[in-house]
Amino acid sequence: MVHRAHHALSHPGQPDRWRRDHLPGHHHGQEAGGEAAGERGRPSRGERGVMKPPPTDAVSLREAAEAKLATSGHQTPESNEARIIHELQVHQIELELQNQSLQEAQAEVEAGLERYTDLYDFAPAGYFTLESNGAIRELNLAGAQMLATERAGLVGKRFGIFVAEASRADFQRFLDRVFSSDTRQYLDVELAIEGQGPLTVAIGATRSPNGRECRAVVVDITERRRAEDALRASEGRFRLLVEAVSDYAIYLLDPDGRVSSWNAGAQRLKGYAPEEIVGQHVSVFFPVEDRGRGEPERQLRVAAAEGRFEREGWRARKDGSLFWANVITTPVRDAGGRVVGFAQVAQDLSERRIAERRFRLIECAPDGILLVDGAGSIVHANPKAATMFGYTQEELIGLDQEVLVPERLRLQHRDHRALYMAAPTIRSMGTATSAVVGLRKDGTEFPAELSLGPLEGPDAPLIIAFVRDVSELREMQRRQVRAADRVLRLHTLAVALGEAVDLANVAAAILSGGLDAVGVRAGLLARVVEDGRRLEILGETGAAPDEVEDNEAVRARDFGGETVGGRQRIPVDAHLPLCDTVRSGAAIWLHDPAEVQAIYPALASLFARFGGHAMVCLPLISRGAVLGVLRLSFTEQQAFDDEERFFLTSIAHHCAMALDRAQLYEEAILARDAAAHATMMRDEFLSIVAHDLSNPLNTVRMSAINVLRARPGGEIEMARKAAGMIGVAVEQMNVLLRDLSDVAAIDSGQLRIRKEESDLDEVMTTTAALLSPLCAEKGISFSCDAKAPSLRLLCDPNRVQQLLGNLVGNAIKFTPRGGRVTVDAAPSGAEVRFSVADTGPGIPAEVSEHVFERYWRGRERDYTKGVGLGLFIAKGIVDAHGGRIWLESVLGRGTTFYFTLPLAPG
Repeated sequence: MVHRAHHALSHPGQPDRWRRDHLPGHHHGQEAGGEAAGERGRPSRGERGVMKPPPTDAVSLREAAEAKLATSGHQTPESNEARIIHELQVHQIELELQNQSLQEAQAEVEAGLERYTDLYDFAPAGYFTLESNGAIRELNLAGAQMLATERAGLVGKRFGIFVAEASRADFQRFLDRVFSSDTRQYLDVELAIEGQGPLTVAIGATRSPNGRECRAVVVDITERRRAEDALRASEGRFRLLVEAVSDYAIYLLDPDGRVSSWNAGAQRLKGYAPEEIVGQHVSVFFPVEDRGRGEPERQLRVAAAEGRFEREGWRARKDGSLFWANVITTPVRDAGGRVVGFAQVAQDLSERRIAERRFRLIECAPDGILLVDGAGSIVHANPKAATMFGYTQEELIGLDQEVLVPERLRLQHRDHRALYMAAPTIRSMGTATSAVVGLRKDGTEFPAELSLGPLEGPDAPLIIAFVRDVSELREMQRRQVRAADRVLRLHTLAVALGEAVDLANVAAAILSGGLDAVGVRAGLLARVVEDGRRLEILGETGAAPDEVEDNEAVRARDFGGETVGGRQRIPVDAHLPLCDTVRSGAAIWLHDPAEVQAIYPALASLFARFGGHAMVCLPLISRGAVLGVLRLSFTEQQAFDDEERFFLTSIAHHCAMALDRAQLYEEAILARDAAAHATMMRDEFLSIVAHDLSNPLNTVRMSAINVLRARPGGEIEMARKAAGMIGVAVEQMNVLLRDLSDVAAIDSGQLRIRKEESDLDEVMTTTAALLSPLCAEKGISFSCDAKAPSLRLLCDPNRVQQLLGNLVGNAIKFTPRGGRVTVDAAPSGAEVRFSVADTGPGIPAEVSEHVFERYWRGRERDYTKGVGLGLFIAKGIVDAHGGRIWLESVLGRGTTFYFTLPLAPG
């Protein structure tokens, strides 16, 4: 736009040679020969390298303008009108010099836009890819609009059909030059577009590397050509020329700053007609804020004092809208140097400002942007790209783009780049799930999405690449997939646990579904038993049989493990991860073998032998209590991050609820069975009590009847015998009632024990005296011996005799005639251990755990054997003394009952 003002202010009297020498881009139909025909209105790149820069300060600028005007033979004006014209001519030359600077600045901006923007379709020029016969292969929207045809309808058509008939031969010769030369060729040609007037365009074209097509830039220069023609026709009339300028607002102000002249460019730019603005103060062109602080008057004062004032800023149109303008204010002086007015030239820089903003947008873009030439060298990188790859912007410039690709992929990348350069198009490479790989300066790699597009460079085609690091997106997607998979696994486990009811099925569901949910190698489940004193191993899976055997052997040998009812139990205070988890109620996370070695050295070798690399023990907590522990073993080292720990803890929570439910179910079954058994035993007990009481009562009744039937004065012996039988029967009933009373006392925890020091020898002697007759009556041999008769016991001697009587009586019941019952007592630390052995049939193992239960009897429905309270009362007496009672039995060989009582102090 600036060069049009240059023509507009040309002196009307200059010859054509002056125009050729001084007007930038002036030509007379040149078609080849470098930049003259194509780079209209600004110096060529070669010229820019050697042109002397115009002066910039106001005094030097005016001196240069005066000198240039003098070389044209211009005389010093004398009249006032002539001086004004002289000032305008000087100002016009100043504008030419300024225009040169603006042209160079504009050229740099345009070059920057060509390099840094991908606004192909929105470019102010038509971009075409033409085949050697002129057929259109590709074009942008501006090109389609220029030819007034839909873009899709132009592909395949020859560009020549739009060239005016008189210029088609020139256009064909131009194509021939393009495809036979490696340099850019230029042509100005007339187009004939249906429904429109003549259109003059400037074409610059370069043959592509493959030689089968060329890239052509078509610029509409119709307006410029018309302006040039108009300027050439009106060079003799300076004022009319100024008024005809439409790209610049050129107007005069009087000394007070009021508008005195107005050209068409000013009207177009600011919206005022001459009759509306002439006489108005220049402040109407300023925003309200500037007017308020006196900015218009200040600028005029500075221009008058310094000879020139230039400023870019916001200016106001008639309709109140603002635009960004460059305004140059120059004082107009008379022959005496007095300021008689001001000349102002204003240019709308809105488009340039937009272009600058677009460039800043590229620099501030959230994606990395790289510009790469055909050889693969980086010519520009925005800050985001530099940060993404770990370089500075300066370090990236000039690097081969392949340094940003891992070495294993560079050969493949080189082939892809060659194919792309042969036919560059806009395309995307990589997705969030299948990304390309970038290489940072520090050697780390990252996944990326890449978008490529061709870009017309100042000297050769470029590739613009938009790079986006998708590491976080990939990680987020990975976590989403993993979370969804875990939710599904957790749901599957919850369903399996919900279907399991009893302890065995719940344990199986935990050890199968739990391991599947986590995806681990092996697992172990244990529950707390014996009032929290021991852990019972419910199951171990994922390990080979020899692993399980070795694990059990280690627990038995080193940690006090023992097998009860087919399951191994270990003390809760053992130094094992399982036990530590139960005691602390917190999970134990062992990330690698080194950590196992440091904390549990006794397990390290076994852990390493079976390929373990990480382990976690999770407490199974329900209703505020630790019910058990779940151990999971991994074949790889684990980080156990927060997400992993939350997932494993969720699994443990589900397993704990299932285990709690199974144990409640088991307790309910046991309670139900116990209630049924108690009901049965109660009914049987009542039957036995009725039977046991009926015998002595019948004896009493029959003895009383016999006494009543005796004749007066009858034999005294019969009465005595009846009285004796009544006494025995009453004693039997007393024993039964005493036993029932003891049972009630034991159940309520109120069994009376009167401890005193007693001689062991006396206890054994009394036992022998009381019980040997009973053995002799049945034909059973009996012995009662104390290994240290001088020991003294701290006990209730009456209760001890009752205890021994119950045990010996029980032995007599089940020992056949000819058998043997033996009572022994021997010291054992701070206690005395008693034993009562018989040679009876023995007690089966499945029955032995019930012998101390209330109402238990050796053979069901054997009413001659009592009500089954003897051993229950015996255990109650031992417990009341703080001792222990147990039995050992061998089928067919007999049974031995053991119990302990404390020694007296001292």
